[in-house]
Amino acid sequence: MPKRISLFPPSCPLLLILFSVSTAAAEDSTTAPSASETATIERKDLVYDDELANSVQEAVHVTRRRVLDTNVHTPWQIMHGLLALRHDFRMKEDSAYINGLQWIANNPVFDNEEWFEITEFGGRAHPYSRPYAFEGHANQFFAIMSMSGLPRDFKFKAGANAITISDLIQNAKMEINGREEITWSLWALSSYLPPDAQWVNKHGEQWSIERLVSIQTKAATQGAPCGGTHGLFALAHARNVYLRTGEPLRGVWLEADYKIRRYIETARYQQNTDGTFSSDFFKGRAYNRDFSERMKSSGHILEFLMIAMPQDRLQDKWVRSGVHATARDLISYRNESVKCSPLYHALSGLVIYLERTEPKFRSYQLARSRNVLRTIASAASQPVTSESGSVTVQNRASDAVTTTRDAQDVDDAGLRRDTETDSDLSEARPKRVATSADTSSTRR
Repeated sequence: MPKRISLFPPSCPLLLILFSVSTAAAEDSTTAPSASETATIERKDLVYDDELANSVQEAVHVTRRRVLDTNVHTPWQIMHGLLALRHDFRMKEDSAYINGLQWIANNPVFDNEEWFEITEFGGRAHPYSRPYAFEGHANQFFAIMSMSGLPRDFKFKAGANAITISDLIQNAKMEINGREEITWSLWALSSYLPPDAQWVNKHGEQWSIERLVSIQTKAATQGAPCGGTHGLFALAHARNVYLRTGEPLRGVWLEADYKIRRYIETARYQQNTDGTFSSDFFKGRAYNRDFSERMKSSGHILEFLMIAMPQDRLQDKWVRSGVHATARDLISYRNESVKCSPLYHALSGLVIYLERTEPKFRSYQLARSRNVLRTIASAASQPVTSESGSVTVQNRASDAVTTTRDAQDVDDAGLRRDTETDSDLSEARPKRVATSADTSSTRR
């Protein structure tokens, strides 16, 4: 009988995120954060017995103070912030602080196009248009939002109408195909569908969660977006859902688990002596002195490890060293310019670490989630800004982002608009299933 793996403590809110969908709704204000925003305590006041957890908490807090601006940053950048901070994600609009999730749900517009649209089968986030604007991959935004544990009836305004998470699920099921990358679709659908789910897409083809797992297991990491870390994260995510059923690993699930474990060990073997993970993803040991470039690889690897590691291995010396190195970098370089993808994927890994190891943080996250969703539900009929009910994002031409500062609580954001250099563009084009003739990287 294959050994069953304990992945999360019984009370971990990731169980809400990964294995079921929370039906709780929650709170928030559209102004600057205050003590009244949570039912318990502010995140910055959390103190733990473990000094590593306190360092991670400080890294989360200082990174949260890099406030994205609705008038500057693109949907792609904003969604990366939501990935890491979820219900605690705040943004700046003109002179006010607002809750990011609430703003996203209120029909924002970018490049004169709405973030969400109604489709024949339900709804979806705006598909790829150009690098670093809207989605970089099919169902990328859906997968990111799934990390907030949104209930199926959670609504996003789409013009004069609205779509729900259920609409996103149905559209993803109908539009899934074997020509496009399925990483983010697996990530999103495994958040809401059981591991044995099966369906027929719009072309009459049979699909299932297990088929998606099989495709992702066979996919190469070399040449994949961000060194294959997103694919590994999605695979571990789906495997975790399966393990919650209590069934032993077999078939495609056993194959997936083998691949996950292999890359866990690869990350450990290639770890640098300072605790950071390879700056060259899984190609070999490497260290890059540039903070943003280092985080691009090391931060993504940490995020994968935090979702993939068994619970009893989170206290392994090498794991703690990797967590500490990432926290140290985010604190030390808090005022440095950095791209959104490396920053927020690294932060996501730290948030998952705290969720899995610190009950006090889990309690905070659960209270925050309930409060934010309650506020969004109660304010659903009231647009956040603008007379038309739409929230417009300006598309600035300059690559440099003008940072904002609040003397009391906001450091220089230092978040670059991701420049579209030749090397960036080579990793920012629509992805088809990789073949032996085409293994180039795609969008992040």
